[in-house]
Amino acid sequence: MSVIRCQVCGGKLILQNNHLAVCENCDSLQSLPRIDGTVQSTYERANHNRCNKEFDRAIDQFNKVLDAYPQDAATYWQIVLCKFGVYYEKDPRTGDYKPTVHRMM
Repeated sequence: MSVIRCQVCGGKLILQNNHLAVCENCDSLQSLPRIDGTVQSTYERANHNRCNKEFDRAIDQFNKVLDAYPQDAATYWQIVLCKFGVYYEKDPRTGDYKPTVHRMM
């Protein structure tokens, strides 16, 4: 079974309830996708590609998730992040993760 990683830093998520989790590294609260194991690995690969700034590849994979789960809001949000090239970079002074935009429309 695949593990959903933090959308901000890629760290391990600690489940709070069925669809909310907190990252153990950056403490960000995140909603989890409402998907099952059949597409969970695709979702995880897509998030990994987004974190590696491979936005077009990530969009393709997130769209595959949406084919199976067209009502999943978390997946739509990930696509928005990809379209604008949002990547979270660690601020060296504070240690916080700040969103940076790598694409303009």
